[in-house]
Amino acid sequence: MKHSDLRDLPLSVQYLTTPVGSAVGQVENKNVADGARRILWILTEISLTFQSRGVDLDCLPQIHAFSIQDGSLLIEWIFDDFRVGFSIEPIPSESSWYLVSNAKLGDISVAGHISQHESETQILMSTLLTFIILHV
Repeated sequence: MKHSDLRDLPLSVQYLTTPVGSAVGQVENKNVADGARRILWILTEISLTFQSRGVDLDCLPQIHAFSIQDGSLLIEWIFDDFRVGFSIEPIPSESSWYLVSNAKLGDISVAGHISQHESETQILMSTLLTFIILHV
């Protein structure tokens, strides 16, 4: 799937990803735009996989993106008890992810850098999406 083919996705996946796709289209820094497209593409692919296995994506909130003054892009998925985020930086090796939760889920606070290796990033995203599905 091409990054620009979001209109051809199922409506539930479009609903999840449209705000991020719109924000990425306004990013001026090529590294940030490429990094955000990569995260968006992986989130989309994994969402489609979950959906094909019977997971109802309609219960998930939209993923949002915010441009930060330093030129980075913050992608956040905010739930009642936790949030998952990705900070896409102009220097790709400085991009990071995080997951934080409230006391109901044990005050989880984990973070790390986003690997430049596709397989490692897919494993991370799959793990995060599994956490999301189990805790919504």
